[in-house]
Amino acid sequence: YTSAVSAILECRETGSIKGIHGTVAQLAHVEAQYETAIVTAAGARMQAIIVDDDTVAAQCIDYLKKRKVGRATFLPLNKMLVGKPRGKAILVAKECLGFAIDLCHFDEKYRDAFFYVFGDTLVVQTLDEARKWMGGVRLVTIEGELIEASGAMVGGEMERSTVKFGPTAASEMEKIAEKLREAQAQGETVANRLDELRKEILGLEETIKDTGGRSGAVEVKTSTLEAKRKEFAAKLASADKDLADRKGRFEDARTTATRIEEDLTKFTNDAEGLKAKRDERKKAVMEATPQQISSRMKDLMNRRAAFAEELSGLRSKLEAMTTQTTFLDERRTELDTRIGSLEDQRKEHEKRIETFEASLGRLETEIRGLEKTEAQMGKKLKDLQDARDAAYKEKTDREADLDKVTHKIETKEDFLLKLETELKVQEEQLAEAERVMTEMAVEVKEGRLPSLEELKTTIGECEAAITALGPINLRALEDYDAQQARAVELKDEFKRLEGQREELIRLVEQLTDRKKEGLAKVFTAISENFTRVYAELSEGGEADLVLEDPEKPFEAGLILKVKPAHKKVLRLEALSGGEKSLASMALIFAIQEYDPSPFYLLDEIDQNLDAINAEKVARMIRRNSTAAQFVQISLRKVSLKEADHLIGVTMTPESVSEVIMRVNLADIEDEKPTEVIPA
Repeated sequence: YTSAVSAILECRETGSIKGIHGTVAQLAHVEAQYETAIVTAAGARMQAIIVDDDTVAAQCIDYLKKRKVGRATFLPLNKMLVGKPRGKAILVAKECLGFAIDLCHFDEKYRDAFFYVFGDTLVVQTLDEARKWMGGVRLVTIEGELIEASGAMVGGEMERSTVKFGPTAASEMEKIAEKLREAQAQGETVANRLDELRKEILGLEETIKDTGGRSGAVEVKTSTLEAKRKEFAAKLASADKDLADRKGRFEDARTTATRIEEDLTKFTNDAEGLKAKRDERKKAVMEATPQQISSRMKDLMNRRAAFAEELSGLRSKLEAMTTQTTFLDERRTELDTRIGSLEDQRKEHEKRIETFEASLGRLETEIRGLEKTEAQMGKKLKDLQDARDAAYKEKTDREADLDKVTHKIETKEDFLLKLETELKVQEEQLAEAERVMTEMAVEVKEGRLPSLEELKTTIGECEAAITALGPINLRALEDYDAQQARAVELKDEFKRLEGQREELIRLVEQLTDRKKEGLAKVFTAISENFTRVYAELSEGGEADLVLEDPEKPFEAGLILKVKPAHKKVLRLEALSGGEKSLASMALIFAIQEYDPSPFYLLDEIDQNLDAINAEKVARMIRRNSTAAQFVQISLRKVSLKEADHLIGVTMTPESVSEVIMRVNLADIEDEKPTEVIPA
């Protein structure tokens, strides 16, 4: 620690300044895996000192000024503001390890002070992950790289910090033991000093007695001073009275100090020596003048008063030492309790780690077994797929062969049928020719067959006729078979797509029904909230949300009906500017109550409202700010009074905007409503 922080901690240990809790580093505990990140995020603010209130902080600052030992930062618990993370930090927190303040273990009464130290800093695993979210949020990595909200990046080789979170139990106990030993030594010193003072008081009492006796002897022997005898006799009587009073006080003191009677016995051995000194003092008094005796008595009285004052101071110191010893005993008891608690937590964490390791082992065993089963099933599945593909290919080939053979048979049958038909036709023509020839009495010679030459000639003519027909497409039958198979496949594909289309239509209908159910649930809740909030803002007004087409809510719009107090029901477009603003704010608050947003920006929403309604809206914003952060732009003082923080923007004579972070509301005139606009 710095010299200033060490000096303040010393004041806490000695008890000279009350209300010092300790440094931020001492009052928090961090797990080892997050220590580098948390130390980097805290930086120099680890040495900030947490105190009860601003009065204690002022005392500490005055102490540092007087002793000129440096400067320190103090965090008074009664003045620390409640911190809230920014909207982007809340969103990013879901994707990282969490807020730095949540990774520290400390007493919840110090949360506001620790928020000053860490703010909304987030802890992430690596620098690459931090770079993905940088800009507008403060990030720190496990290895200690720091990215500020402004975009500045800090990193490199880290220097080992001498200040760490959490005090070590051994060092604290050793300090307490050392303080206790010092307190005991100081107590013994004070007790010895008290004994010496008691001895000196007894000696003074004996001296006073001897002085009284010597005064009587002087008066007897000084016959020449008979005129002054009465005067000395009166003084002696006064001295005897004073001596009697002192004896009474001495007896009272002896009664209250019974615990040291055994120590007084040793003074009896010195009585003879004191008697010899008394005789010497008596002889000296006999030879001394009354003025010397009076001066000696005054010196003795002054010494007695000085000793009494010193005794009082020593008693005060003894009480302070006793108080400090009690405080140290309490601190030691507190530390013992804390050490026991930490030990119990460590044992609990060890048990949980063992349980997790056992569960992890079982899960790994199950995973390995499932992986083996998956590999076996995958191999079997691949074999079955190969066999299915081969069977399908063989089936396709057989069907193609079958189609070819069937087509050839059909072709042959058609050709045979054609020949039979032609044969019948030729027989009919032959019969007709025979009839005609019979009628014409033409004789037909039977048994004559065409010659070979005639047959060759006929064949040549037939071949020439075939050649004249041109080339024949021999693949026409195969192409026909392929196109027919393609037609069958397309029909099957069409049936499959038709089934998928019907399935998708059913799915769309189901999703639409679910969306309508969800919309109805949300719409009902927001409508109820809107009715209640508008009635509260308008002091008895009525409002309602209506769907234009309840059967098809996604194809229609939303109607907002409002009935201000003492008016008829109107649509939103028929309202005045103030009434529209009030209805809009009621709808915003109704939506917020159902599904709060972390951040709202409101731009002069109260410009059309009178002072009374503006104050109602401001109070409702104030109440809802417990669940969300509101940034409102307003020129109305009734709204500014409800704000936690004020930021003023004004125009200087040089036409330059100037930002004022602390606006004095006393400089703003109170707003006087001229006309109340019913909401």
